[in-house]
Parts: sequence; structure tokens; C-alpha cells
Amino acid sequence: MKIHIPKDLGDEIPLLPDGPCTAVVKDTTFKKNMKTGNYQMYVKWIVTSEMYQGEEGKTTVGEPILDNYSFVDQALWRLNNLCIGTINKSLNDIAVELIGETQGDIDAEDLYKAIAERIKGQEANLILEAETYDGKTRTKVKEFGNSAESGIDTAPIDEIP
Repeated sequence: MKIHIPKDLGDEIPLLPDGPCTAVVKDTTFKKNMKTGNYQMYVKWIVTSEMYQGEEGKTTVGEPILDNYSFVDQALWRLNNLCIGTINKSLNDIAVELIGETQGDIDAEDLYKAIAERIKGQEANLILEAETYDGKTRTKVKEFGNSAESGIDTAPIDEIP
């Protein structure tokens, strides 16, 4: 028996419109980036709001977004924004819980586990933007929005696949 492996295996993640949406953290993984050698947290979001306003037959509810957060000093601001945007706690708050101080050395995997267990299932307001990297365009979380000010209509979380 033979299996045909297509060229674009794994490219089933759709490109979503730029702009605001609401999404829930479905899952996370932690692994070493083979190109950079740095550890990264990969977050799978599921969109809970409609972004195709008035376009018949199209919906963004239930669509996935994959985003990554690097565990390097220069990129900790993105990880901090992820924590504030989902659980309203900063990396400093999580550091206090892990090591008793707002700053200091923390094992990257321990930090990942602490963040992952806190953000899973949390809903956040995101601002999405298309980003091209290595010739591929994908949807990226540009920033986090304020839920009270977003005005985004969302689907109930229990109705999301």
C-alpha cells in the first residue's frame, strides 16, 4: 500500500482577515526551534467571534490560529502580553508564584508549564495581522485588545468545536 504525501501537508490553517477577534486557548506545546535553537511556546487558538461581517456563507467561528512565543530575553514582552491578555497576570506575577521574587532565573520548561496550565481555556481579545515569513503568509497575533472596549460579538465557548 502506498500513501501520497502532499507538498502542503499541515498548511490547513486558513489565512484570516486582519483585525480584531475573540479566541480561546485550545492547546499549547513547548519545543526547541530547530532553526534558532531557542525554546518556544506554540499556542493554538480557536476563534469565537465572527470576522466576515455580512459575507454570506463565510464564518471565522471555530477557525484555528497558531501563534508562537519565544523564550528569549528580547521576546519576553510578547510572552508577557500573552499572560496579561489571557489571565491578567504578568510574567513578574508568575515569577513570584514560582520563585518568590518578581525577577530572577527560572527554568524555561517550568515557566512554560506555569503559563500553559493558567491560559488553557482562557478567552482573549486579539488583534490579528497577516505575516509573511520564509515565503509563507500566516495569521499572527499582533496584540491583545481590551474585552470591555472591543464590541466583538462572540459565540458561547461551549459551542466552539
